[in-house]
Amino acid sequence: AAATADDTVIGFAARQTGHGREPPAGFVLARRAAGEGEILTVAVARAHRRRGIGWLLMDAVLRQLHAERAEAL
Repeated sequence: AAATADDTVIGFAARQTGHGREPPAGFVLARRAAGEGEILTVAVARAHRRRGIGWLLMDAVLRQLHAERAEAL
């Protein structure tokens, strides 16, 4: 989940099981401020595209923002 020193920034990374030393297949960063959530960036490595990874990353970060009571995106 969150992997930053700033507690307003939320990050998730997608990794292949058993490939922990390889770069992540994708990641998403978002922040929350004044009751709002903002997607900063989302990326999926070319070799891992068209597999639903971006959708899963967005789902995870949106659920987290909702759990933290973000009222708008």
